[in-house]
Amino acid sequence: MDILRDDSGVVRNPSFHDGRFLGLVISPDKRQLTIYCQTVDGLQYEITAPGLVRLRADNILEGNIIFDLAVHEGGTISADAVKKLWRYDETTAETF
Repeated sequence: MDILRDDSGVVRNPSFHDGRFLGLVISPDKRQLTIYCQTVDGLQYEITAPGLVRLRADNILEGNIIFDLAVHEGGTISADAVKKLWRYDETTAETF
């Protein structure tokens, strides 16, 4: 199945909104990510991302309910997404 994303990288089909995050595994060489999740309809998916460079997974809380799942690729990632990934903000920049 092909995964369809919108212009901001959020996965729209299949929809994981209100689904469940089941877990993630990073390969021993830290270059591949596998995400396990489930749609609100109970369909389970294993999403594999080869060529992993940087990962940000946060706000994983009790219940593991997914708000959104976004996937970004090298040349298509926005500057704002890079800033979020590296936790960059103007306050941090002033300390350097």
